[in-house]
Amino acid sequence: MILCSGIHTVERFLSFFLFIIGKHEICVAGSGNVPRCDCKPGYVMHDTYGCVDESPPLMKLKHDPYGDQTLRLKQGDVYKEYFVDIQDENAEEYLRSLKIAYSRPMPYGCLTEIGEFHVNYTVATPWTSPPYVRLTRRVIIEDVNECQLDVQKFKITCPELVPQCDVDAGAKCVNTIGSYTCQCPKHTEGDGFLPGLKTSPTGYKGGTGCRDVSIPVIHLNGPNPKVFSVCRCGGIKGVMGRSDDGAEKDSALHAGQQQHYAADIQVSTVSLSL
Repeated sequence: MILCSGIHTVERFLSFFLFIIGKHEICVAGSGNVPRCDCKPGYVMHDTYGCVDESPPLMKLKHDPYGDQTLRLKQGDVYKEYFVDIQDENAEEYLRSLKIAYSRPMPYGCLTEIGEFHVNYTVATPWTSPPYVRLTRRVIIEDVNECQLDVQKFKITCPELVPQCDVDAGAKCVNTIGSYTCQCPKHTEGDGFLPGLKTSPTGYKGGTGCRDVSIPVIHLNGPNPKVFSVCRCGGIKGVMGRSDDGAEKDSALHAGQQQHYAADIQVSTVSLSL
């Protein structure tokens, strides 16, 4: 009985001999037509692993539109694993040993930070040196302008990127590289953010909003001082002559006129401007 090396075997009878043929092996007639085992074309004999692939498998990235092994994403996108194609007649076997490793932990959901990371795809080829074949995908995450996002869309897909500025207090969103900040208006102080943020954008200090710190300035409308003129009226008494009680009546008439004018005086509007 001739035993050919290999793990997966097929039993055959040939010339009254029992052959156990290993994977990637064939039985050939040797000297004197004595059957023996040999490797298939494209395979070589290894002392430990039997007949092994003479050429390492060729891997190709899926979804590589520019052929530069680079995947370009933006903040707010979700990373999708596209895997690789293995171009080899033993592709199915190699895929079973495929390992995928990321250069940094992958976040759950959308990508919020700019930068890049790498994805390594490795298949084991223990009979080669090094004992593996590896292909690397580069993933770049580019900046977006948070101040110009479709707020309604991103509230659903990536709420972490939606600006949280205290707009009711006059805060304005200002884009930065990889993030954003909130800018308070003149004569106010604070970080410009709403409180309770789960992220830490540029300049965030707990969400103090914008507080007015200016001293009010009062402006009077109209001339200052406001001068009113009234006449000291004696009526036609000067023509008709004065009675004995004329002095008392004149005094009473004068007082009544002052009260009448005082009631008609309108107080000028006082405005405050900051």
